[in-house]
Amino acid sequence: MRSDGGEVPVLDLPSGDRREEIHLRRAILAAPADADQLYQVGRVYFQRALYDAAFACWKRSLVQNTKWWETIGRWAATRLSPDELIRRVLPPHPEVLLRVAETIYGRPEFSSARRQLASRALRVVSQASWLSADERRRYSAEAQEMIAACDRESGVSYNARSAGPSGPRDAGADSAGRVDPFNSSLRRPREPATERASNEG
Repeated sequence: MRSDGGEVPVLDLPSGDRREEIHLRRAILAAPADADQLYQVGRVYFQRALYDAAFACWKRSLVQNTKWWETIGRWAATRLSPDELIRRVLPPHPEVLLRVAETIYGRPEFSSARRQLASRALRVVSQASWLSADERRRYSAEAQEMIAACDRESGVSYNARSAGPSGPRDAGADSAGRVDPFNSSLRRPREPATERASNEG
């Protein structure tokens, strides 16, 4: 995959797929700030195993509106480690980071992944001038509480200033930290009509 100025994914598809490539590119160009459109195009890319293009679309979707956070997070977590998920898909918003941490990585065996997202949320809060004072206090408290809980689960002492070391690798993830999509205890991604939106835009 290559890109036009880092904006519109350009796929190196076989000649028989050129019409689909054109259709997808037109869909993005027609509504570059439409979170729903970007999500849907990302789904097509993902279903075709064109993961780089899918993650690029999904990140742009979440920057515009975070309502698809759970569905996108669950699908992306089947291909990405928590660190990759933070870098390549999730927006720098503490609400999304904390909800992904508690929902997708909420089980005890995912404590190190949950801690990683909570630590990232804490760093975002310290740098996000656009948050209100109340939001900063609330997100900071929630992130610190989550980190402390993860450290208790893994037997690590929590230092609120340094955020301390992470615990052992999650038992429920593979060697790269990706969530097993076929784990029967994990829910399949849901459509946004049945999931709570974390941000109205």
